[in-house]
Amino acid sequence: MGKATLQLKKGDILKKSDFDGKYLLILEGYMSLNLAEEIPVQYYSQKHLISLDDVNENLFYLAKTPTQLLALEKDMIEPKYLKTSREEYQHYRSLYMSSEERVKYNLCYLGERLGTKTDRGIELPSFLNQNEFANYCNISRVFLNSLMKRLKEDDFLLSTKRPWLICPNKSAEQIPVNN
Repeated sequence: MGKATLQLKKGDILKKSDFDGKYLLILEGYMSLNLAEEIPVQYYSQKHLISLDDVNENLFYLAKTPTQLLALEKDMIEPKYLKTSREEYQHYRSLYMSSEERVKYNLCYLGERLGTKTDRGIELPSFLNQNEFANYCNISRVFLNSLMKRLKEDDFLLSTKRPWLICPNKSAEQIPVNN
């Protein structure tokens, strides 16, 4: 058999040994690729194809919500679909920004990548909390909290209560990088 579905509960960790030789397509839910215990490196949602090939003892996939995956044999996927897209590395662009620019950029980036467009703005998934996002942006949660208050005053964020709501006319590409 070439494919099978897998149900994960929030907090479940994917182990390479369980899925060696397969790609996983996220059908429903959210996953993060984490470094060590608490540092999210990237987030994935529906229609993202993830691989366990490069996962080592320091990297692992974590179910952020109940998640359904489709396991596919590697020979079922054409090589052209395996190229890492430019957006996969966009988060790393923010490492060269000031803390405030980094927070703005990553709010927009995750809004574009994972958010849901509503009539009020772009809603980020509710699993994203201040601890998680502060780790993702490489800043303290206390500092993030003060920045989020300022971003709300500037109408960049429409709501700082979860799920966070971003102004609909903001995009990651509009955030300047000060090198």
